[in-house]
Amino acid sequence: MNYIQLHEYEYFPPSGFALTGGLEPGTVIDYESRLRNSGTWSGNPHGSVIGFAQFDEYQDFSTEEKLNLPPGDIYSIDKPVVSAHPKTDMHRWINEKVKEFEILDGFSPFPQVTDTVKALEQLIEDFVEKHGDFFSNNVHGENYVELSIFDWYNEWKAIGIAATDAATEQGKEKLLAGAKNQKTILNEYLYAKNENGEGREPITIKPDSLLDWCWALIARDILDNVTYKKCTNHKSEKNPTGCEHEGPSIDLDGKTGQEYCSADWR
Repeated sequence: MNYIQLHEYEYFPPSGFALTGGLEPGTVIDYESRLRNSGTWSGNPHGSVIGFAQFDEYQDFSTEEKLNLPPGDIYSIDKPVVSAHPKTDMHRWINEKVKEFEILDGFSPFPQVTDTVKALEQLIEDFVEKHGDFFSNNVHGENYVELSIFDWYNEWKAIGIAATDAATEQGKEKLLAGAKNQKTILNEYLYAKNENGEGREPITIKPDSLLDWCWALIARDILDNVTYKKCTNHKSEKNPTGCEHEGPSIDLDGKTGQEYCSADWR
C-alpha cells in the first residue's frame, strides 16, 4: 500500500514575466501579467482571475475597461492547467541544479555583481517558462507575494538537502526526527504508523504550489520508499539532446517499472 497519494499539480500559468532589479536582496520575478497601480480586475475570493486589464497612468479608473489595449494587456483565465513537463523528480532535479550555486550561500548581492547570479537568473527564467511560479499556483491571486531570486535559492537549497536525505535510511530517520519536532513541513501525521504501532490510512495531498509539490515528493520518498533511476533518454555524451530527469520507481498512479520520465520521450 502506498501511504502518500499525490494529486497532479494544477496552476494558472503566468502570461508573462520579467526579471527586475529591486531592493536588497536584488532581482525578483516580476510577472508582467500582474496588475500595477493603474488597473482593474475581476475575480473570486479564491484568486481565480476571470479577467483584468492594465491602463496607462492617465486612464480614468471610473471608465469601463479599455478594449483596444496592445496584445498581452488583457488576460482571460478560465481554469488551471497541468504542466506537460516532467516533474515527478523535481525535488531531485532542483538538488542537482542548486549545487552549482553554493557560492551564494549567505551572500545577497545585487544581480549585476556576479556571473553566478546571472546564471541563477537564467535557471529561474527557464523554470518559470516551463512550470510557472514556484511559490504560488496562481500569481494573479490577491495573496500573491513577489519574491527575490535569493528566496528561490534558499528554498531550493533546503529542498535539495532534504531530497538527498530522503534517499538514505539514515537521512530518512533524520527528516522524520525533525518532523516530529515540527522542524520541517513533514509532521507526525506522515508517519506510516501512529504511536500505538497501528497502520495509518493513506494520505492524499493536493499541492497548492510547486513548493508544496516538492515537499510532498520528499514525503513520498520517505514513506513509500520511492527510488529513482535516470530516464532511458537521459542526457549524456552519446545523447547530448536527451533530458536531465529521472523516473520514480512508483509513478503517481501506482505503476512501477517506468523507463521514461515523461510520455514525451516514449
